[in-house]
Amino acid sequence: MLIDRALAALLDALEAEREREALDAMPYAADADVAWVTPDGADLPYDGDVPVDVKRLAAKRRRQRART
Repeated sequence: MLIDRALAALLDALEAEREREALDAMPYAADADVAWVTPDGADLPYDGDVPVDVKRLAAKRRRQRART
């Protein structure tokens, strides 16, 4: 179990390092596909109630997280 945790920590560190290297090599600001300007206005133009299925899914995920 200790080796599993150490390996997971090593993999997380390596992944973070690779992500930083990728961002240094190709920053978001230089990428026209992701560096677009958002229009002015409301963040979420939705005024209705949260749908029942979304509430149900959120409750299910909270229960799953509580078990771990």
